[in-house]
Amino acid sequence: MIRKRGKYWHYQFEHNGVPYWGSTRETVKSKAETFEALKRAEVVQQTGNLMLRKAPLLKEFAKRFLEHIQNQKLAGSLDADTAYCYRNGWRLLQSTDVAHMRVNQIGTSEAAVLMFPGGPSNANQALRTLRRMLSYAADVGVLRGVPRIKLRKEYGREGIITPEWEALLLRVAEEPLGDILTIIFDCGMRPEEVMRMKPENIQWARDRLLVPYGKSMRSKRYLPLSNRMRSLLRARQVEGEWVFPAKSESGHRATITKAWHATVKAANKEALLRGIPLIPSTIVPYSARHTFATRYLDEGGDIASLMKLLGHSSLSVTQKYLHPEVDKAAEIVNKRNRKAVVLPDISPDITAHASWIN
Repeated sequence: MIRKRGKYWHYQFEHNGVPYWGSTRETVKSKAETFEALKRAEVVQQTGNLMLRKAPLLKEFAKRFLEHIQNQKLAGSLDADTAYCYRNGWRLLQSTDVAHMRVNQIGTSEAAVLMFPGGPSNANQALRTLRRMLSYAADVGVLRGVPRIKLRKEYGREGIITPEWEALLLRVAEEPLGDILTIIFDCGMRPEEVMRMKPENIQWARDRLLVPYGKSMRSKRYLPLSNRMRSLLRARQVEGEWVFPAKSESGHRATITKAWHATVKAANKEALLRGIPLIPSTIVPYSARHTFATRYLDEGGDIASLMKLLGHSSLSVTQKYLHPEVDKAAEIVNKRNRKAVVLPDISPDITAHASWIN
C-alpha cells in the first residue's frame, strides 16, 4: 500500500507480521508502486527460504535464550521474578506447534492461534516470552525483524474473600499456608513475594518489612507490620536464609496450590455445617491481595498510597484490584433517603384562587 505525504509517495506493508515503511522518494504514483513492489521482493528474498536453512528451531534457540536470561539475572539486570516468568513462559510454549518451527517462520498469525491451558493471563505469559525470544533473536542477528505478537485481553479477578471465608480459611489452613495468607491479607504482598521473604527483610525496630524485588521497579517497597503479622513472624523463630524454607531447588517455599485446594475443601465442609456460602473456585490465593486492596479503601485509605503498597507503576493497574461493595452503595442511598424533604401543606385559600390547578 502506498500513500502520498507531501510531494512524495510512501510505502507501508507487513511480511510475516513485521512492518515495513518508508519513503519511495517518488512523486509519480506508478513509479512509487514499482518501488514498493521491488521493496516487497527484497524483503521476501531476505527473510524467505534463503534464511530457513540458517535459522534454528525455536526449541533449539530456547537453550540459548534461557542461558541469556540466567546471565542477565546473575548480572543484576533482570529480577528473579521476571526470569521465572520467562522460564514458565517457555514451559508453556514448548508444547505448542511454534516450538518446532524455525524462528523466522513465526509471525503474528502463528502466535494468534496458539492455545494454552488456563486463562488469558497464562497465555500472555507465554506470548510475552515468545516476543522476548524473537526480540533476542533479532539482537543476535538470527532475525532481520521482529513480528508483532499481540497479547490476549485480560479481565481482572472479580472475587474478594469475605470476613467469614477468611476466618474459615485461617481456621483450617495448615502451616505455612495459614501464615502466608495472613501476611497477604494484612499487607497485600503477592504470594511469591511472601514465600521469598528473608529474615533480614524484617525491620522489627521500625515495624516494617522490605520487599526487595518483584514484577516491576515499583515492586521494591516497604510495608507495615500488623500486630498479627509481627506475632506470627516472631513465633516462626526463623534462623535460616528463608522465612518459609522448603526442600526445593531455591530453598524456599515455591508453591501453595496443593495446600490451598485442600484448605478450601476443608473450609467448605465447615461452611456447610455453619450455613455459610461456599467458597467458589474463582477464589484463589491471589484473591487475598485483592481483598486487602478493597478493604484498605473501604476503611479510608487513599488510592495513591494503595498504589505504593501494592507495588504498582500506575493507578490504572491499581484500579483493577478495586471491588466496590454493593451493600455500601445501598447504605449511602438509604442514608440519603432518610433525609427526605417534607413538603408544606397546601393552603385552601391558594387552592380556591388558583384556577390553573384544574
